[in-house]
Amino acid sequence: TGVLYLSLKNKAPRLKNTQQRAIFLDSSALIDGRIVDVASNGFLSGTLVVPSSVVREMQYLADNGDPEKRSRARHGLDVVKELQALSTNDVQILDDGLLGDGGVDERLVNLSKQHKADLLTLDFNLNKVAQVEGVTVLNINQLAQSLRMSYLPGERRHISLVQKGQDSHQGVGYIEDGTMVVVEQAGSQIGQSV
Repeated sequence: TGVLYLSLKNKAPRLKNTQQRAIFLDSSALIDGRIVDVASNGFLSGTLVVPSSVVREMQYLADNGDPEKRSRARHGLDVVKELQALSTNDVQILDDGLLGDGGVDERLVNLSKQHKADLLTLDFNLNKVAQVEGVTVLNINQLAQSLRMSYLPGERRHISLVQKGQDSHQGVGYIEDGTMVVVEQAGSQIGQSV
């Protein structure tokens, strides 16, 4: 009888040939969903890469007993399908194998470093760790914050007051971009435009 030996290679996950830079996506960016609008408007140039470990993480959350987490994770999985349907970006699902030690976040940082890719996340702690590790981080919250209109003190604006502020003499309203404005001495003018 003969003996058969099998040799297993520890093969690192590889991206399909791409000429564009790669951008790895984490579950927080997918669950948030704004990435579809950002990508469809051409503000993300590159190949969007969703590691299979991120898909499995969202599947695990979608199977969770908590209805809110389940709903958000299902939305994240739908966002992956929406991204795949876009013509503005190539989207790849990267088979990165089973998780070992460290979890999905550590895997994302390592994959980003290995492929010299960017990482798109809304996760504050993952953002900080990736930056410390030398990975370029894209954050939609920071993008949205930097796109807000600048208003100077003393500038005049019309605003509809919708509720009382922390103090009874304050009125609260919102400008077009959603920024909350507290107006002093306007508590009696709730429901009016000032």
